[in-house]
Amino acid sequence: MKKVSTWAVGALAATLAACPQARAESTAQALRGLAPSSIISERIVGGEVTSQSEWPSQVGLFIRLRDQRDYFDCGGTVIAPDWVLSAAHCFGSTKNPEDWKVATRVARMTFDGLPEGAVVRKVKRVITNEHYDTESHENDVALLQLDEPIPAPAMPLQLAADASMEAGRSVSVTGWGRTRFITQVKDQQGRDVWVDGLTNKPVNVKDYESPELRKASIPLVDVAECARLEQHVKGAVIDARVLCAGLPEGGRDACQGDSGGPLMAQTPSGQWRQVGIVSVGIACGEAKLPGVYTRVSAFGDWIRANVGKDLDVADQPAPAPQPAPQPAPPPAPPPSEALDNAAGVTIAFDQGDDVSVGQMVSYRATTQRAGYLAIFDATPDGKLTQIYPNALSLRSPTSSRLETTRLEPGKPIVVPNYNNAYRGFNVRISEPRGEGTIVAVLADKPINAVDTPDKPKIFDTPEAARAAIQRIHDELARDLQANAGIDGHPDWSVAVHKYTIH
Repeated sequence: MKKVSTWAVGALAATLAACPQARAESTAQALRGLAPSSIISERIVGGEVTSQSEWPSQVGLFIRLRDQRDYFDCGGTVIAPDWVLSAAHCFGSTKNPEDWKVATRVARMTFDGLPEGAVVRKVKRVITNEHYDTESHENDVALLQLDEPIPAPAMPLQLAADASMEAGRSVSVTGWGRTRFITQVKDQQGRDVWVDGLTNKPVNVKDYESPELRKASIPLVDVAECARLEQHVKGAVIDARVLCAGLPEGGRDACQGDSGGPLMAQTPSGQWRQVGIVSVGIACGEAKLPGVYTRVSAFGDWIRANVGKDLDVADQPAPAPQPAPQPAPPPAPPPSEALDNAAGVTIAFDQGDDVSVGQMVSYRATTQRAGYLAIFDATPDGKLTQIYPNALSLRSPTSSRLETTRLEPGKPIVVPNYNNAYRGFNVRISEPRGEGTIVAVLADKPINAVDTPDKPKIFDTPEAARAAIQRIHDELARDLQANAGIDGHPDWSVAVHKYTIH
C-alpha cells in the first residue's frame, strides 16, 4: 500500500512583511475578489464625445496579462508630473508595477494593445490605500508613481479644495468605458455571447466600446439618500468618504472601464477640480441607482503623505467618516449575493468551523448546479494553499488517468477522503491559531489558470500567491465575465467560508 504522507495547513516556510492578521485579511480579500460582483463592478453611459486635449490630465491604465499583451483596464488622473491618481479596486490582488503602463495623449483608445501615437510611461510604484476593503469598497483610492514625468500638455489636475459638496451640484465624469452595461453569458447552445445587461438581448460588444474619450454631466446625490438607494449593494459602506452622483431617471453614468477616472466640479472662475474617483455601482445608468465615487477631499492627507507636502490638495479637513443611517434590510437576498453564488456552492471543513492544532481535517464541497471546482485555503497567517484540484485526489487506485474536476449536484467531494486508503496525503491543522478562510470557485468550464499539482499546492511566496489569484481573476474577467445570464445565472460562482483554529 502506498505510504500516506501528512500535509499541514499553513506549512509555508516563507513569511510576509505585514503582521499575520493583516496578511490573512489581504489574502482572503484577494480570494473574495474572484466573486462575479467584484469583477463586474469595475465600471460613460450617456454624455457626449470629447477629447483628451480638453481633459489633458486623463490617462488610461493598461495591464499586461499572461499572453504578454497590454489591455486597457481603468482610467486615472495626472495630479503631478510623475503621479497618477486612480482607484484601488483597479489593481485587484496584484500591485506589481511591472504589470502596468500609463497612456496619455490618446487620440483613439485601443482596448487590446497600446494606443498608436500615445505617450506611454512605465510604472515605478503602485500604492493602494492600506485600508481599502474589497467587500465594503471603503477607501477605494490608489496612486501610481511613474518612472519618468509625463510631458506637457498633460497638466496635472488640481484636487478639490473644498470638502463640502452639496446635493444637486453639477459634476462631470470622463472616461473610455463602455457606453452601455453589457455582459457576457452563454446561450442555449453553450456558446459565449454578449448581451445587453438590462434586456438580455444579444449585442456586438464593439458597438459599445468608445475609442473616443467621453464626458457626462450629472448631479450630486445626497449621501444619506444614496445609502438608502444602494442598500442592495452587498457590504457597501456609503458615508462621508464618498460622493454619489446620477440622474433620478438614470441615463447618464460611468460604466465598465471608467473605474479610477475623475469626477470633476467647476469653480466659479471656470477651473476644474477633481472631487471624486470612479469607484463602484450596480449596472450603468439605471434609474435611482447613482454611481459611487471616492471623495478626494477625504484623502488629502494620505495623498500628500505619498506624493509630497506641496501638492495642491484640500486644506480643509474632510468631515469625520460617519456611517449613514442604515435602512432596514430588504426581505429578498441582495442581488450581488445571488450573483456571487448562483450555483449554490458550499464549502467547509467536514469537522466543523472550530478546529484545533493537530486535528486532521478534510474539505467538503457541494453544489446545486454542475461545474468545475477549485478550492483554496487562506490560513490565519495569510498563507495560501490550493487544496483542489490535485492529482492524488483525481487519480483512481486502478488508473493513472486523472478524473475530471467537475462537481455534480448531489455528489459532494471530500478532500482528502479518509475512506480512501490510496488518498496519498492527510491534512493536519497547524499553528498559528486564529481565523482562516476557505474559498471555492465553481465555473461552467475548466479554469485554465488553475493547474493540477501532484498534491495540495503551497505557494512559496506571497507574490506567487497573489500572481496565481490574479491569473484566475484575469481569466474570469476576460473569458467568463457575466452578470445574469440568459438562464438566470453567471458563468461562475464563489463560496466563502470562515473557520477558527483554537
